[in-house]
Amino acid sequence: MNFRLIFAFCLILSFMTLMAEEPKFRKVDPVFCSEDGPCIDLGIHNGILWAVGGGKIRSFSIEKPESPLKIAELEIPGLLRQIAFYGNYAYVSAREDGLFVLDISKAAAPRIVYHYDSLEKATGIAISYPLLAIADRYHGVELVDISNPALPVYLSTCLARKEIQSVDLHGTYLAAGGWAERRVYLVDISNPGKPVQISEGALDGYGDGVRLRDGLCYAATGHHSNAFKKHHFEKKADSDSGYGEGQGLEIFSFSAKEPMKKLSTVKFPSFYQGYPDTWRVELSDSKAIVADEYNGFFVVDVSDPSKAVTLMQGLAPKGKKIPEMAEPFSAAVAGNSVIYAAGYERGVYAFPCTGIEIAKSGAVNKLAIPSADTAEIFAKEGEAMRYRPDGQVRSVVPFGKDKAFVAAGNGGIHLLRIKPDFKVLAKFPTQGIAVDLALKDNTLCVAEAGDGLSIWKVDANGNIAERGRYLKAGASIQQVVMPSESPYVLVCNRAFFEILDISDLKNVKTVLSESGPGLFYGKSIAAELVQSKYASVIWHMGGPRFYNLSTKPPRRAEFPDLKGRPVDSVVVMPDNEKVLLLHGDGYTVMRPGDNIDLAKPASRLASGENINGKASICGNTLFTVAGAWKIVRAVDMNNPAKPEMLKKWETKGNPFPPSLFNGFIFMPEGRDGLLIMPESVFNRK
Repeated sequence: MNFRLIFAFCLILSFMTLMAEEPKFRKVDPVFCSEDGPCIDLGIHNGILWAVGGGKIRSFSIEKPESPLKIAELEIPGLLRQIAFYGNYAYVSAREDGLFVLDISKAAAPRIVYHYDSLEKATGIAISYPLLAIADRYHGVELVDISNPALPVYLSTCLARKEIQSVDLHGTYLAAGGWAERRVYLVDISNPGKPVQISEGALDGYGDGVRLRDGLCYAATGHHSNAFKKHHFEKKADSDSGYGEGQGLEIFSFSAKEPMKKLSTVKFPSFYQGYPDTWRVELSDSKAIVADEYNGFFVVDVSDPSKAVTLMQGLAPKGKKIPEMAEPFSAAVAGNSVIYAAGYERGVYAFPCTGIEIAKSGAVNKLAIPSADTAEIFAKEGEAMRYRPDGQVRSVVPFGKDKAFVAAGNGGIHLLRIKPDFKVLAKFPTQGIAVDLALKDNTLCVAEAGDGLSIWKVDANGNIAERGRYLKAGASIQQVVMPSESPYVLVCNRAFFEILDISDLKNVKTVLSESGPGLFYGKSIAAELVQSKYASVIWHMGGPRFYNLSTKPPRRAEFPDLKGRPVDSVVVMPDNEKVLLLHGDGYTVMRPGDNIDLAKPASRLASGENINGKASICGNTLFTVAGAWKIVRAVDMNNPAKPEMLKKWETKGNPFPPSLFNGFIFMPEGRDGLLIMPESVFNRK
């Protein structure tokens, strides 16, 4: 046997295999970078390039396509994500800060004209006038009427309970990428007041960006393929497959009568980075442009949807945060013979691309917008009463013996009379969106998201006057707590827990500011102190932390970090000595400083049913609200070791933890207003 010949043959075969695996598409380098800070999304409207990111919107002249010239920039107080356009207006989603509406009739002087209170973390956005869609992650996609472009009006919600980060509208259809579900969803929106899901398709990767055109749905995917069965952030074992193999573009056909059918899949080079984690697709004639983060962007020929072919890849220089990889691109759009990409660190990039053109607007079917809801302000619901104000209700606090203040979102602050009958006594406008409030003595603090914390003085009749405001760059205050045992004010400020000294209203001081593992998702500070001195705080990727407010200055208590599953919520027990941690499918009761294992909850319902969400305790009843799932549970806590279900129901709105006052349970339910129930409803028969 001639081993030399065999060896030579193997070398040739290996070389041929490598050549076969070498990408056939060409790689292109950028010819321009704005170098003016992070960009997460961009779009071209009326001949102007608009870019958002880093808390700003920027406008660029593209008369010279390969050399954009910045015209203006405007700061927007929010964690900006996506941008869409109609007429003289731009609409920018901003996560927990909702939606900003900007007048862009003058590219040199954009201005904010309205701040809309979205259901949850506004991420994806799409427009088919007069309809606007906002993706709010697990809280669904809300449909909004923009017949008056500067004054969005909520219509309905669809696709709740699915993790939606991007959407598209075209004609009478809505498409959405299901992120962790690895699905793409199709919704009939011919009646925007009652959207109906009609189809869905399986993706071989985490779903995000989508585009609809002429009976086709284009879906961008990322992270891991279906072969990887763990959570995306879990480590890969040697036996695992599919890790990092979710990057790609998938094309489906659809119709009103036929389910979605996958026509083709294009895979991009494999990689995994946990953040940023968004993938987008745009269309230009017969080309799809897919932004794939650390892979840069790809131009894909989709002239034959059943045989999509990658033509080109554009990559940024090495990144600042991860030098071994390219700077990530989170969006890319077609210009004239150029592609503009959103660089997550340095700004807007331009790449030459002969034959590509600015995308033309597709044909749009006019949709009939349903008439506004004519429900009465107060309406009886069995033994309960519902209050539907002009805004989204997230918080309520009692005032005096028979009144309550309500945080009503875009509707500001409302004062209600509870007894002898229900009545609206006053409405007070706020500078920002009223998302939470707290009252102690004659001081009312209102969390106003990106507009900070407003501080009001209250007279004996409930009239209020603003006397101070806490605001700093990058702030987004979503929760405020005023413990009865402490002079301090506690706030969730986006990813920071902060303790404020408001003794001087003209000079509010931050006495502690600390970030945790992950972000805040919902109200994460216990409403009262445990043992009259410890504030309890939960981050979504960690266990509880305790802060001693009796020391000067306050500081984090040096208790051991608790291991196990992440905690959903923390609430102080009625004895004031312990806290209840909601985690997994039940809860654990502990004292601050206890070194316990949170791998499994100490207490569960005998039926095995989950107890999850955000919690509050009213008397001896534990209420848990799973806002995204719209599920509320009332659990008997007379024996905390053996909880018993009292009542479980599904709401139409987005519920928040209730409070007990004057014999009534007050449950904020977002767009569905405030539900006021007699406490006796939850008494054992």
